Amino acid sequence: MVAVPSTEDQALLTSKLKDLIKAIESEPGFTPPTPHAGLLHVWDFVQRSHYMMLNLENIRTGAPIEHPEAIPKNDNAKDNAEKAQMTFTDVVTRSMTIDKLIKSPAMLAMMGGSPTTFSQDTKDKSQAVLDMIMGLPDN
Repeated sequence: MVAVPSTEDQALLTSKLKDLIKAIESEPGFTPPTPHAGLLHVWDFVQRSHYMMLNLENIRTGAPIEHPEAIPKNDNAKDNAEKAQMTFTDVVTRSMTIDKLIKSPAMLAMMGGSPTTFSQDTKDKSQAVLDMIMGLPDN
C-alpha cells in the first residue's frame, strides 16, 4: 500500500485534483444541463477522488465525514490509520485510471463512457496529479 502523505502534501494533491476538476469543467462539451457523457463520467470520478482526499485526515483520526457514503468504508482495516492508507491507495489508483481515461478515448469507451478528446490543459492537469503522487516520499 501507499503511505498516507503529510497534511501539507495532502493539501497540495487536493488542490491539484481541484485544478483538474476546473479544467474538465472548462472543456467545450461540459455545458449544463446536459454535459457530454464521457466528460461527466471522468468529472464524477475526479470529484470523488477529490472528496476522498478532503476527508483523508478525518478518516485517519476517526472524525465525522459529512457524506460517508461517498467514500469506501474499508471495513476490513484494523484501525483508522489503515483505513486512511487504504483510502489514499484508492486515490492513487483512481488517479492513474483518470489519467488513462483522459489520454485515451478508447479506454474511456471501454469503461462505458462516451469517447471524447480532452484539451491539452486537462491532460496537463491530470499529469500534474500523477507527478505529485509519484514525487511523494515513501515514508
